[in-house]
Amino acid sequence: MPQSISILNIPGMVIKKMEGVSPVHLFAEFKKEVFCPNCNSNNLHIKKTFERKIRHESFGNRSSILHLKSHQYRCRECGKYFNQRFPGILKWKRSTEGFRKEIYQKHYQGISQVDIAKSARIGSATVERWYQEFIKRKNQEYLSYECPKYIGIDEHFLTKKLGFATTICDLFKNRILDIFPAKAEAKLGRYLKKLKGRERVEMVCMDLSDSYRSIVKKYFPNARIVADRFHVIRLINQSFLKTWHQLDPSAKYSRGLLSLMRRHEWHLAEKQKHNLANYMDRYAGLESIYKFKQ
Repeated sequence: MPQSISILNIPGMVIKKMEGVSPVHLFAEFKKEVFCPNCNSNNLHIKKTFERKIRHESFGNRSSILHLKSHQYRCRECGKYFNQRFPGILKWKRSTEGFRKEIYQKHYQGISQVDIAKSARIGSATVERWYQEFIKRKNQEYLSYECPKYIGIDEHFLTKKLGFATTICDLFKNRILDIFPAKAEAKLGRYLKKLKGRERVEMVCMDLSDSYRSIVKKYFPNARIVADRFHVIRLINQSFLKTWHQLDPSAKYSRGLLSLMRRHEWHLAEKQKHNLANYMDRYAGLESIYKFKQ
């Protein structure tokens, strides 16, 4: 890839001259063939030529301005007039998509609108408008995204006002797909119906919740339900501790003993194993359920 193309990050654009330090003025020329947007013909006649000044993404801490030699064409095939369009620059925009994305990412990372507006020399309302535009694009990308084959579903408590939320993640790529602020089927069901490719889901990993199990069977008909190992182990530990406290009600007040019972047997020192064995000999059946839990 030519160096000028890699610097500009716009295909077909070649830098002819650079001037200034901050901002950096980049005088570039578009080298690819131009086609009519109406009939896709390249039989064009140049009516007039003009220069466009467009804000471009920064080079380090230095802002840049792109100077483009642009033309107005008349198509000899369909007779339509149109101004030349460039990749990476939307119609009627005075900034490249790279610059707009840079502003979006800075605001997304937590930099305030006022600070971004001062450094980029644009208005705060512009920062907000570009940010909302990119958020809408991301949302549209998500709506067109198909469900992966392997997903995980779990619930999380947010606040007293918002209640519970349902998290859906892609287990193959280890990333969160979405967080929906509800767990009841009345609200969650309407959301799951809109997911594309629900039929291609082969496996859903989840906790032992009966409500989620019925929801998965209804909205992911071809998926196999797999219980999350964490929740299975937690359920076993809870049952073990409950049974143990029935055998020795005073055990819950001993933090050291509680720590020994909860830890894996292979993590205990020889002295700890000896002390634990002497304790379990005092209660019939305790060693059996301890071995089962291990």
